[in-house]
Amino acid sequence: MVESNHKKCGFLRMALIETAGRGSVHPLRIEDAPKSLKAPDVISARALADLDQLFVFSEPWGRQNSAMKMLFHKGRDYQAEIEKARGRWAFDLIIHESVVEADSVILEISSLERRA
Repeated sequence: MVESNHKKCGFLRMALIETAGRGSVHPLRIEDAPKSLKAPDVISARALADLDQLFVFSEPWGRQNSAMKMLFHKGRDYQAEIEKARGRWAFDLIIHESVVEADSVILEISSLERRA
C-alpha cells in the first residue's frame, strides 16, 4: 500500500496486524512510488483521481509488468472518465457492477498503453 500521510500509514499497518493481513505500507507519494517499488501485479485506488490521472500514475509500473491489472472503483460518471481516457490511452476494460454502492462500478483494466 502506498500512502503519503504517516498517520494513515500507521492505521494501515495496525489494520494489517489486527487482521493478520498480508502486505506492506510504504509512506510515499504515488508519483514517487515507481522509483522505489517494483511493479505490482494489481493496482487499486479509490477516490484518488480521475481515470486519466490514475493511468499516468500507473503507467511506469505497467511498462515494467505487462500483465499488471488495475481495479478502480468509480461512481456514476464513470462512462465520461472512460471516454476521456480513451483519447490518450489504449486499454482492455471489463466493467463490474459494485455491490457497495448503487450506480457505481469497478473498472478492471489491463494492457495499458499510451497512445502516440
